[in-house]
Amino acid sequence: MSLSALTADTNSVIDWTGQLSYLFNTVGVSGSTVVYVTNIDYFKGLSTFLSSLREQDRKRILHNYFIWRVLESYVQEMSWEYIHANREVYVDLHGRAQFSGVYRYCFSLSEFYMGDALSHLYITQFLSKENKNTAHEITDNIRSALKSQISKTPWMDTPTRKYALEKLDQINFKIGFPDWLANQGEIDDLYSSLMVNASDFFGNLLRMNQFMRILWNADLQRRGTGHEEWVHVAYDTTASFSMLWNEVAAPAGILQFPIYDAAQPHSTSFGSLGSIIGMFVHRFVDDWGRILDKHGQLIDTENGPGTWWSNSTVTKYKAVKQCVQNVYSNLNRTVLHPDNQWRTVKVNASYLVSSSIAQVNGLKLALLAYHDWIMKKSLDERMVPGLDMTYDQMVFLAHAQTNCEVVDRWDAYMDAIYGGLDSELKVNMALGQLKEFSKAFRCEKKAKMNHAKKCQYY
Repeated sequence: MSLSALTADTNSVIDWTGQLSYLFNTVGVSGSTVVYVTNIDYFKGLSTFLSSLREQDRKRILHNYFIWRVLESYVQEMSWEYIHANREVYVDLHGRAQFSGVYRYCFSLSEFYMGDALSHLYITQFLSKENKNTAHEITDNIRSALKSQISKTPWMDTPTRKYALEKLDQINFKIGFPDWLANQGEIDDLYSSLMVNASDFFGNLLRMNQFMRILWNADLQRRGTGHEEWVHVAYDTTASFSMLWNEVAAPAGILQFPIYDAAQPHSTSFGSLGSIIGMFVHRFVDDWGRILDKHGQLIDTENGPGTWWSNSTVTKYKAVKQCVQNVYSNLNRTVLHPDNQWRTVKVNASYLVSSSIAQVNGLKLALLAYHDWIMKKSLDERMVPGLDMTYDQMVFLAHAQTNCEVVDRWDAYMDAIYGGLDSELKVNMALGQLKEFSKAFRCEKKAKMNHAKKCQYY
């Protein structure tokens, strides 16, 4: 909606055009500027609350509130009395210490304000260019494998299948880092307006905030929709996907051993990074992605969220989900409660069924993509030297190692209670559902890792 419409819908209590034209003062914000409002009820409630304040008290109350909010945002940088009081309040509220040490705190500030500069240092000093270039072999083959898989998916009808293929073509893979980040001149220009004084810490923070305002204005002028923006810093070790932006991101930090290394056998890279990317790409066309069109827009109808799936596809997919739910429904987890008592928790099969399907099919896509890569490269499948394992076995082993984890007992308990996918479900249950795994390791029919009941996924 436009800023003028937002102001009108909230009874003109707040002049949103004035507020945002002050913040973004160089990009020509006006009443016709369109903004994306995710929760209009919140803003309406805010305007109702502000209107309820007595007119003679309203300015005083808001003035005091904003002063306290400003103090709260800078309290960690003020004198020790403020810092200590703030930490004591945090401990009382959350039951744990807030401060992680001077080194980590200073790094977090540097990362927040100068993430691009740190990213430049990382990619120029530590990232192998070959890793970025060859990682695209995985993403391209994963997409190709899912297209091939969808073309044969029995529960999808022709119109749904056609739209799914079109939607896959719209996915943008952001691998490693944007090219400009490696250019020293670009980085120098980016920070040219920032002045840093080694003896004025608090002043640096104020200047940093003004610098961030300049960056926000520049972002709106340069990038428009923002789809070219990279959410991750380059050294981040977490991959992600956004169906709203039609993108899958694997920053440079994850393109390193053991997740990915161009120097190691590609079977391990497909099993680790490939299975992660496969799970992400799968979500664009599954029962999560079906409510957003190929441009990332939510499909609305008079009766609520719509879907690009046909009615017959929706109906047939229910049988797929029911099969998976039945497989997981009798599982229990024995977890150590924070009170040091072992407790048995039933797996919430209905809650995690979609995630389980994505996990299994993501791994299957990694294997199919690896086979496609082998064929395109005209390579022979041989035993891995020194390991007495096939490359297919290495795909599965790499997936298992990628999902190994050391979990805090409280986190493990909460995962079990609320239906999170733990390493057991990501590895043993996923592998047990794949006939390709049983074939690769020659599992006996009654083996634990060879499920008697295997569902039809994609």
